[in-house]
Amino acid sequence: MISIPIILLLLGLVGLVDAVYLTHAHLFGVAACGAGSGCDAVMASPYARIFGIPLSALGVGLYLAIIGLAWRAMVPDDRHESVRWLSLLSLVAIVPTVPLLYLQGFVIEAWCPFCLLSSALLTTILVVSWLDRRRHDLLVPGLGELPGWRQALPLLAALCVPAILFASIDRQLSAAAPPAVQESNHVVARVGARQITLAEMDRAIQLNLSETRTEMRNEWLDLQVLEAAAREKGVEVRVLLQQEVAIEPVTQQEIDDFFDANKTRMPTGVPRARLDPQIRDQLRREGGQRGRIEYIQSLRRRFFTELSPPPSERFGIDANPRGGPERGLANAPVTIIAFSDLQCSYCARAHRRLDALQNQRPNDIRLIYRHFPLDMHAHARYAAEVAACADQQDQFWDLADVMFNNQKQLKGAQVRAYAKELGLDMEQLNTCLESGAGSAAVAADVAEGDELGIHSTPSFFVNGHFLKNLPSEAGMEALIDRLAGVPTSP
Repeated sequence: MISIPIILLLLGLVGLVDAVYLTHAHLFGVAACGAGSGCDAVMASPYARIFGIPLSALGVGLYLAIIGLAWRAMVPDDRHESVRWLSLLSLVAIVPTVPLLYLQGFVIEAWCPFCLLSSALLTTILVVSWLDRRRHDLLVPGLGELPGWRQALPLLAALCVPAILFASIDRQLSAAAPPAVQESNHVVARVGARQITLAEMDRAIQLNLSETRTEMRNEWLDLQVLEAAAREKGVEVRVLLQQEVAIEPVTQQEIDDFFDANKTRMPTGVPRARLDPQIRDQLRREGGQRGRIEYIQSLRRRFFTELSPPPSERFGIDANPRGGPERGLANAPVTIIAFSDLQCSYCARAHRRLDALQNQRPNDIRLIYRHFPLDMHAHARYAAEVAACADQQDQFWDLADVMFNNQKQLKGAQVRAYAKELGLDMEQLNTCLESGAGSAAVAADVAEGDELGIHSTPSFFVNGHFLKNLPSEAGMEALIDRLAGVPTSP
């Protein structure tokens, strides 16, 4: 007959393999049960981590402690004491599994088989250890004498070291940020005598691929939250949208406003009476699309749905290689790099949003500005060079604020006037401009942007992940919370 300590040891070993597998999936962003499975939904939820550490990493420590106690229990003199500690440890560990099972079934609405296996193993360990205590009439005292430091220290090490090790490895992976290109010399195409390698091609299209992949993943996630909401109501997605997305009737005033705003683009020779119904249909479609987007965003917030790309998809970009403009702590958990154009209206809006967010969360966000003036903006290049020189006097952010607020007045004399009004040392500024230092700083940023494949502004990298557009205000807060390891409440 197999002894109780051996049974407990085997259960602990199975649990350890289970926890290590899930921790590996967390660390390297691989699908634990296959793409689109319940495992992925559970692992991507905010309940899968505590202060940025996956529950599975804590499980590795738990099962190491269980294995250690089961091994100690095979020594006759230590058997009963070890089984008692083991029964208490498994009891403490099984308490949080009840709310976690509830969250899987009723909040996340997905089941992770490996998580269920761990719950079953802990339950079995608890039952076996308590039955053994009962068989030997050792249920009382329930707690008994606490272990001394010599016995407690290895248990504490087993419980804590895996979580610490995970945090260290995860940080190293984040710092390494491998480029999302395949360094291969394989020739995939030719243009005349020129040979094009896979590495060259992937480098040129990497941002486009990342953008397309992100868009398709978000579309798929949108469908998942719609299907989840539809299941709750027992209807099809089409019916759900009809019930939840209200399309307001288009007024004649809205039609008139649209016509006036787009008068130069209206077809000539077409009576207004024929145009109005077409305008009404277009405004109605646009209103329905806005309502659908707002409804899906509300469902994403409700289901805590957010896209979390794996570390392997990060771009290998040096955040601030030349010590350019940046705000925030150097060791902040979230680094946002913004490639921007001072004459770009979208850049101005993004600049204000990021500036306000960084002011609200100075300890969480490191904000770095990179110059990427577009050729289509006549005054953007010189404005960027002046701003780069202003950075030598720690005045970049103040000058950038002024330029973004006056984008229609960015001619050379006007830009220099802004610098003078802010109190910059104009002699030092002129020396910087004449020496070509400002031009060199801008050219270096542009060259790196070109190498990455940036073709429009603003473009962002958040902890190495490319974003063409900033998420909504709520989405941005959720993204910062997740990357900063802020616990999320249901």
